[in-house]
Parts: sequence; structure tokens; C-alpha cells
Amino acid sequence: MKKIKILMSLVALGVVLSSSLQANAVAVTQETTPQVTLSSYSIAEGTLAPGEEITLNLDFKNLSKRTNVKEMLVSYTSPNGAVTPIFGNSNQLYITNIDSDQTQEVQLSLNIADAAITDIQLAFTLQYASESNEEYSNTVLVDIPMQVEAQISVNSLYVASSANVGVNSLVSINYGNQSADDLKNVTMLIEGDIPDAQKKVVLGDLAAGEVNSLDYYVSFLDAGTQTLTISCTYEDKNGNLITLDSKDFTVQVLDANAPIVTDTSSTTTTTAPTTTEGISVTTVLLAIVSAVVLILIAAVILRTVRRNRKS
Repeated sequence: MKKIKILMSLVALGVVLSSSLQANAVAVTQETTPQVTLSSYSIAEGTLAPGEEITLNLDFKNLSKRTNVKEMLVSYTSPNGAVTPIFGNSNQLYITNIDSDQTQEVQLSLNIADAAITDIQLAFTLQYASESNEEYSNTVLVDIPMQVEAQISVNSLYVASSANVGVNSLVSINYGNQSADDLKNVTMLIEGDIPDAQKKVVLGDLAAGEVNSLDYYVSFLDAGTQTLTISCTYEDKNGNLITLDSKDFTVQVLDANAPIVTDTSSTTTTTAPTTTEGISVTTVLLAIVSAVVLILIAAVILRTVRRNRKS
């Protein structure tokens, strides 16, 4: 019986030792096997725009804690055709070596396509060797969202702060094309408790540098505190559909049979605010009358002086 217990203990110890050795072997393998990945990236220009050139700063890291890598060849493609190498450059980069647990930064210059795209897809194939000349390879996929800078400025946007059900209420917009290119299909979109036919306002095409204004009327369907959400869309020179950030406006809507509201206040937003210091009509008239009186007094005094000299 004792022999059986001793034998079982030895078997259990063997299993424990075997599991421990296997775990250590896996850990050592993970630390000694080189693996390179793209740890981070940044855009030198800060923003992306269709048809422009960009420079990507790429950080490749060797995840191995013990093994260096050398002779790394980086090849890249764009699965969605969003970017291509700049004319005269290839789609490959060469890195001499990356030490264990270290990062190597490289720069990649690319052309962004003119086509309507929402993101830049890049697939990197990494081929490299260990110090013992063992060869390795792996693939890294990157998806960079496009952030297109707006070319239209909404200089002012006015919404009457009170209204009656079924009665026309004013929405006024002043907008301009601040780019050097003509823009097409400029549209104002209005969401809220109004008829569907009033929710889309076609403003038309807008030439480079052109500024336009429009007074538009909506009618609310129900009484209460209502919200209008207004945004604008347009197409740039490459056919990309651009949507500006929306703005919310609160309107107090009274019943249709309530006294018609005369709006004495307004809800206005401006992206290029200006101030005008005006002079009232009354002040101008007083200034003119005062000037005339002074001139008449001066004429009387001058005539009196001349008469006294003659006498």
C-alpha cells in the first residue's frame, strides 16, 4: 500500500514539474521570439484632406524582451485605394535593426486620393530576421478616419424664439464659401416639429468667396417648447459630401388661436461675429439743429461787428 502511495506521489510530482517546465518554456519562447508591431502613428500635418499629400510618423516596436531583429522590410498597400506612394517613391521601407523592447520611428509620405472616402486603410507586411538569421513575418492593419476641414462658414443663423402653431416663423441664414473652390448642392437641413416639406432647403451652388443670405419660414405643428436642429451640407470639388456640425434652437410655440406672437427676442449664433456701434436718428437731428443755430448766431455777431465798424 505504501509503495502505491509513493508511486502516486511521484506521478503527481512529475505532472507538476512537467506543467511548470512547459509554462517556463512558453514564457521563454515568448520573450525570445521576436515580434514587431506598429505601436503608434501620427499625422505630421494634423488633418487629412482629399487630394493632398500627408506624412505619417510610424512607430514600430519589437515586443521581444530578449531578441533583437534586423533587416526589416516594410511593405504597404491601401485596401480601399485611399492613398498611394508619392511619385518617385516605392511602397516599401527598410529598417536596419530594432533592439529588443525598443521602438524605431520612420516617416511615410503618401498622396490621398481625390475620390470620396471616409477613412484611410493601410495594410503593412513586416518581414525581418533574428540575430540567428531566423526569418519572421506578420501583418498590421491600420484604419485612419478622415477629418475634412469645413469650407463653408455660417456667419449667422437666426431662429425666432417664439411662434404660433401653423403660423410662419422666420429662420434666417447668412453663409459664405471661404475656400478657393466652387462648392455644389449647398443644403440647409432642419429637424423638428415642422412639416417634412420644410425640412430640406436647397441653397444651390456657391462660388469661391461668395456670400449669400436667405430668409426662410417654417410652421410648427404642435404647441409647447420645441427644438429646431439645423445643419448644412455641401459637396466639395471632389464630390465629397460634407456635413457641418448641427446647432439646436429652442422655440416657445403657442396655440394657433392664441394672440399672434410678435417676436421681440431672437436666438442667433454667429461664427464670425461683428459689432456695430450705431448713432440714433434723434441724436443726429439734434447735432444738425445745433450746428445750424451756431452758424446763425455767428452770422448775426459778424453782421453786428461790421455795422459797428462802419459807424
